[in-house]
Amino acid sequence: YAAIGEVTDDGLLRAYHDGEVVGEVPASFLTDECPRYDVDRAPHPITSVEPAPVNFESKRWIYEQYDHLVGSRTIRRPGLDAAVLRLRPSLRGIAVSLQGPPPGEHDPFVAGVLAVLGAARNVACAGGEPVALTDCLNFGSPEKPEIAWELEQAIEGIARAAEALAIPVVSGNVSLYNDTDGRSIPPTPVVGCVGLVPEVRIVPGAWRRRDLVLLATAPGELDLAAEAALIRYVWKAAPVLTLAHDVSDGGLRVALREAAEHSGLEADVDLPATARGGQVLLACAPADVKRLGTKNVQQIGVVA
Repeated sequence: YAAIGEVTDDGLLRAYHDGEVVGEVPASFLTDECPRYDVDRAPHPITSVEPAPVNFESKRWIYEQYDHLVGSRTIRRPGLDAAVLRLRPSLRGIAVSLQGPPPGEHDPFVAGVLAVLGAARNVACAGGEPVALTDCLNFGSPEKPEIAWELEQAIEGIARAAEALAIPVVSGNVSLYNDTDGRSIPPTPVVGCVGLVPEVRIVPGAWRRRDLVLLATAPGELDLAAEAALIRYVWKAAPVLTLAHDVSDGGLRVALREAAEHSGLEADVDLPATARGGQVLLACAPADVKRLGTKNVQQIGVVA
């Protein structure tokens, strides 16, 4: 690693080049005291938009076009929840995930919340403790009152979820004015999450024959305290798990199919009633199940 700076107590952010100060700004101007635009905002009627179909097909053909083994630090490849990179020379690592829920025409606030929760759950499924977020906000022209409202709602959703998980948003960018012939794109917040993995040799990978298949659930719809507890439970349980997989847009059936394809093994499962909160699919050896506890966790099957 390289030391690129140090923390000071004078409230200023300074940038140096060859020992000379080339930039200086109060840190508060970049955080709590940053300039804010006061623009007209007008919510649009949520019921006026029909939901678009969600594509559950594999996105492998996209991410496999990039060599994700560059640097020879890849411990867990992309494809299921999050990738893991080793932080040499230690055996610690980072888990990295990017989450973009279905466009938020119906409720941009909920879209912002789900982007954060999904990214954090993905990192937890790879054995990482979520520690930081970044966002990319893709919207139409904020000069339109209804688009300004969508942007405000999505930001509020991201902030609310980040506060509940106690994870800072450390960076981000926006892509605005995405309009064609006067028509704006759907509100599309995307969130990235990075997490710390304490031991890269014992991150969840794929389920194995005779493993027990479990389902961990956050009771209640958008109960952020319960969602935070679920995420914390998963990353702490990760060293015991052979597999952990977030149940997202397609529901449990799609998550089971993805886990089976990833592992190369089918499982015999009794589908439980549909839950309204977040869910994570888990697998572990029978001898380890007692180490996982039973609160909000149920066995739903066995790997064939």
